[in-house]
Amino acid sequence: MDVRVLSSVQVIMGVGIFCITWLLIAKKKVSLLPLGRTGGALLGGVLMMVCGIVAPNEAYASINYDTIALLFAMMILTEYLTKDGFFELTSRLLLLNCKSGVQLLLRLAGLTALLAALFTNDTVCVFLTSTVVSTCAKSKLPFAPFLMALATCANIGSAATMIGNPQNIIIGVMSKMAFIDFLGHSILAALGGLTLNLLILYFYYKDQLRLPLSSADPPFETVRHTSLYSAVPATETEEAYLHPEDSTAAEPVAVLSPSSDLAPPATAATATQSSVRRKLYRCGLYFSVSCTFVAILCGLNMGWSTVSGAMAVIVLDACLNGKAADEVFSKVDWNLLIFFCGLFIVMHGFDTVGLTRSLWTACVPYMNLSTFFGVFNFTVIVTVGCNLMSNVPFVLLVGPQLHLLGQPKLAWLLLAFVSTVAGNLTLVGSVANLIVAEKASHAYVLTFSEYLKFGVPSTLAVISFGTFWIWLLSI
Repeated sequence: MDVRVLSSVQVIMGVGIFCITWLLIAKKKVSLLPLGRTGGALLGGVLMMVCGIVAPNEAYASINYDTIALLFAMMILTEYLTKDGFFELTSRLLLLNCKSGVQLLLRLAGLTALLAALFTNDTVCVFLTSTVVSTCAKSKLPFAPFLMALATCANIGSAATMIGNPQNIIIGVMSKMAFIDFLGHSILAALGGLTLNLLILYFYYKDQLRLPLSSADPPFETVRHTSLYSAVPATETEEAYLHPEDSTAAEPVAVLSPSSDLAPPATAATATQSSVRRKLYRCGLYFSVSCTFVAILCGLNMGWSTVSGAMAVIVLDACLNGKAADEVFSKVDWNLLIFFCGLFIVMHGFDTVGLTRSLWTACVPYMNLSTFFGVFNFTVIVTVGCNLMSNVPFVLLVGPQLHLLGQPKLAWLLLAFVSTVAGNLTLVGSVANLIVAEKASHAYVLTFSEYLKFGVPSTLAVISFGTFWIWLLSI
């Protein structure tokens, strides 16, 4: 693609559009222009084209469709797993034979990190927060350490893989690095960071964590719809879908076919057929999800591997359960996908302005990744930048400039780890933190200052260990 030559007026307009977009994204709602994050990103993309900074064909080309496809398909797979009760089961396993606060903390950290690495950090926080809150309330355990463990361990765990969070997905697609190669460098950094995070958390709350855990199982609020921003309790119909064995109806249940409004009463034969279809569907669901992860591990295209897995599940649901995918598609977080499309265009326009390239070129001599001080400077810039303008916009902004550092692979690995863990610095540093705080607010208000006292030392320790380990593996 040819480099566009912009006039001085267009350069000024490009910087202004970027600043307006950043303000609308950073602030959830601006009173003067209450567009929200998605509307703000879309407005920025449109303004970049209207002002001639980005041509329409460049705007389409700037959108990373592999990233959009991967996010879209992961949402579909997560929705089907939710309907099958996967996240409810994992939440119940969390509490199985758990005897103390320390044991619960260790289990919560391990389960959260593992699920976040596979299904994104924000999704895990949506599902586990209600379980953590109800457990702490029933057992009279302190809310703060468990809520902070959930949020921070989700972020740290998600740093281990390319599909753990949106910025890592973008990095995986932009860097074209093999999934297994990324995992080999990041997994031990994440495990070490997880250990340090837990040690600091235990040091802060060790007296309160020794309290025994109530033996009674806390209530679990089934979640039927998840996105990066919201969750909705399951309906009675979906509860019956999740727990058919709990039905107490005295009369036979009519089995409705897709083509009729009323069908004959169920018989033993039809009930057996229904049970067989349900088992076949469940096996097919988990087989498709497993194959998706295997394909990604083998280095196949992440976006289309995930789309293929999602499509396999959609076909299974249609053939075995007679259900169209319309309801599942309605649960997709379209706001997030549109947000990313607009953001890709805005960041391409700002890159065309050339300001980022000039600033980055000026900083390159101080970011020699073959030296300790170069890695330190790079880490500080990424940490500060991600907390000032959020991790996804920052990754999109600096990603195209990483080749200037001379070691692009190491730069991508460090950018992925640091940009993710930097979200643990403050309560508003990542969406996962905000999800936990907002969903737990009815029982406990996690304040900015309370979180900051733990977030600062934990983030500094985890980033220091992780960056040193990744750097050590690369020299």
